[in-house]
Amino acid sequence: MKKTRLDSTFSIKKGVIILLLFLMSIVTLFSQESYNKYYYKSKISSEDMQMGIMTHQTESEKEWVKEWKQQLREKADSFKDRTGFAGNIKFHDDRASLDEIVGKFACTPVVDSISAISSANQILDEIIDLINIPRNQLLRTSVRKLKYSDRAEWVVVYSQFINGIEVNNSGIGITYKANGTFKRCSSICYPDLSTDIYPQYTENQIEEQIRIEADLPDEYIFKNTKLYYSVGKLGELSLQYSTYYLTYKGTEYDGSYKVIVNALTGEIISHLKYGFN
Repeated sequence: MKKTRLDSTFSIKKGVIILLLFLMSIVTLFSQESYNKYYYKSKISSEDMQMGIMTHQTESEKEWVKEWKQQLREKADSFKDRTGFAGNIKFHDDRASLDEIVGKFACTPVVDSISAISSANQILDEIIDLINIPRNQLLRTSVRKLKYSDRAEWVVVYSQFINGIEVNNSGIGITYKANGTFKRCSSICYPDLSTDIYPQYTENQIEEQIRIEADLPDEYIFKNTKLYYSVGKLGELSLQYSTYYLTYKGTEYDGSYKVIVNALTGEIISHLKYGFN
């Protein structure tokens, strides 16, 4: 009789544990960020594993990954046939977008900033299908002449923009050798991002909220406030403000703090001492 009770108690405990594990898996599954079909993560960090965060891919998503990898190979072959490009074409491992092109490419020779812009635009139009984002999302942000002891190179830089707002840590750099010929194109762009995410707070509202929540004196002035999109590890998109304010000891600068705020919810994401400006 005693053994039967023990077995019954064990069975109940086992059932409760199984139920709890099942509920935890359901919460993990539905609480994860949305999945971008142009992204692929085959590995997760040990920290994610400890927190129970997994990358859930359905069979259709796995098939789509195979499909876009094949599409990239076909686009690269077509690009070489069309342009006569001789060199290496590399794509990012975790997204359907160009990583780097290195080799010989027939383009307008570069001798100054004007010819550098013209040549870079020409190249960009040729490789836009390899980058795999709309051409109107790329805006030129700088043209620089890089000087070395024995040579000078030109580099034209573009960033990815959505709704006129820059995507953080995005960009394309097209570099030319000292003799004006093409050298390299390096790309960090994000395909298939949402275009219907807009800020719900103005810059002044964000700054006022920070001032109230952190109880900041009036003399603490915000500077370099910036609105930008941030891309998560699975291609999910968020909209954020970042800003700085200076701290004082008496009349001397003591340092500065960097604050990042969710532009959709007004939530402060981080508030950390940054150093000196």
